[in-house]
Amino acid sequence: MTSPYKIRQLLERIKNDFKPEDIDQLTTILEKDFPTPLLSQQTAKNCTTCSFRMHNRRTKCPNCFQPVEPHTPYQLKRKRPEMQENDCQICVQPFDVLIHLDCGCHFCNDCLKERLTTKKYCAVHKKVFKDDIIRGNV
Repeated sequence: MTSPYKIRQLLERIKNDFKPEDIDQLTTILEKDFPTPLLSQQTAKNCTTCSFRMHNRRTKCPNCFQPVEPHTPYQLKRKRPEMQENDCQICVQPFDVLIHLDCGCHFCNDCLKERLTTKKYCAVHKKVFKDDIIRGNV
């Protein structure tokens, strides 16, 4: 890291006697020593008219006051498979024997046992399981 004193000397030399190699030296020092910007290209959008960078929530460009298209969220590359009647609602795998609950949900035995070790409510409806139904099914 270059000391602030050396940077100050270089700036004074540029101010008094302008040389292109001094400017090049200063820019390399600054690029090396200063941190990279936190905002990358993915977190901001550019105005289509004047190419001004702005926050994604803006609807008008603060530079040219032209309307800007809203930011579209990222699309998931993979869609969740369609559920069939005999699919578990947690792992979405087909099973012959499913446990049906009062709320209308149905889970396979393994998923329901795993769910009961951590949480005591339905994964879909967030309704609390009844103790007698759980003991009888699991």
